[in-house]
Amino acid sequence: MDWNIAKSERRCARCGRGFSEEEEYYSALYDTGAEFERRDFCTACWEAPDTPPSGEPFSFWKAEVPKADQPKKLFVDNNVIFDFFCRLASEEDQPVKRNFRYILGLMLMRKKRLKLKDVLRQNGKEYLVLRRSRTKEMHRVLDPKLTEEELLQVRAELTQILETEVV
Repeated sequence: MDWNIAKSERRCARCGRGFSEEEEYYSALYDTGAEFERRDFCTACWEAPDTPPSGEPFSFWKAEVPKADQPKKLFVDNNVIFDFFCRLASEEDQPVKRNFRYILGLMLMRKKRLKLKDVLRQNGKEYLVLRRSRTKEMHRVLDPKLTEEELLQVRAELTQILETEVV
């Protein structure tokens, strides 16, 4: 299972300009069918009148280029992660996206944004029933029964995509 989602190239996908240290930019994921494609945009291109550039992104977030002499900040807003998790709910039939959503669910549980309420077994499948801490809304997440190797690979891909440490 290889997702082939590139890390930030630190240059705008629209105008081609490289980003400078401490410059804010937007990272967006575009659904190409079976996988996601990442594109980064400078603020000017992102906020241009035909925003968002290159069609409607599946998910996006604001990032900042770190200083060269400082360690990279590993952070993505929890609301961005939760939005991405929710948008993947209708993609259960696509294995890559199903796995991605499962790992995001575990990540949100660790961050105490979701709480495990139940495990539901239905038609030979197992689902995690998760409750959102703040609003009490319920989410059902298919457990893809990933092997340890698959779990590590999905985790590594999430780390690369979001540029954050997935625990």
